[in-house]
Amino acid sequence: MTSLQEHRLRMRSDIGIIAASVFFAVYLVAGGILEQAFSALGDLFLLGAFFAGIFFTSVFTVFPAMAVLGELATQAPLFPIALAGATGAAIGDFVIFKFLRDHILGDFSYLISQARKRRWKYIFHLRIFRFFVPFIGALVIASPLPDEIGITMLGIARTRSAIFIPLSFAMNFLGIVVVGLAARGMGI
Repeated sequence: MTSLQEHRLRMRSDIGIIAASVFFAVYLVAGGILEQAFSALGDLFLLGAFFAGIFFTSVFTVFPAMAVLGELATQAPLFPIALAGATGAAIGDFVIFKFLRDHILGDFSYLISQARKRRWKYIFHLRIFRFFVPFIGALVIASPLPDEIGITMLGIARTRSAIFIPLSFAMNFLGIVVVGLAARGMGI
């Protein structure tokens, strides 16, 4: 199988997984499964928000996590839900960030250091790049876009863990608050 064929096969597989995730999220909400699960949780709804937050970080699991967080926000106070969810999301983001920064970034740096790619290396060392890329990465983490994109941008910009963790927490907190407000507004 050629590289192009493998790439297309992976793309189709990824799109299929994302579509299945969306359908699963709709099934959870429409089927009343979340309400039953939350009734069983009782006062442990913050634990549910924490675990949903961990899954809020990946393109493959973001839709069911949004469904859980949105449903929790309609049944419990929004800010504790957002705090617990953002804590879980920051932990999930940090695991991805450490892997990308410690493993993938080295390979990426090697590739851009090759003679033909000196222009890219120059771009990555510009002062504006070091500010602009983390800023865009933080916005991506707060948005419904996959956190992996923002995390990669922050890793490429060599963001320190001491900055990444509170930034990830704050951006995920804002994103979860928006999800909760939208769920309350739609009456889900």
